[in-house]
Amino acid sequence: MQLSHNHLRPYDGCLVGFAGDQVDVRGYVELRTTFSDDIATRTIIVRYIAVNASSTYNLLLGRPSLNRLGAVASTTHMKMKLPSFER
Repeated sequence: MQLSHNHLRPYDGCLVGFAGDQVDVRGYVELRTTFSDDIATRTIIVRYIAVNASSTYNLLLGRPSLNRLGAVASTTHMKMKLPSFER
């Protein structure tokens, strides 16, 4: 995301990885993030927690963000659907 370490705020807490190991937290940053599909577009503020971990994922989107978006996630289809509104 090309943010400097100065943008990170302290984070009091620890995260536990999928294998049960503890993950070092570097801090967090809140950013306006836009989600879009062919029909709907939503912009919300997402709290990104920066960690020191090797992972195949770029980010894990949690339930609070999904709920604010009103989105439905399908792990089977590896897709996320946003509700569409009449214009």
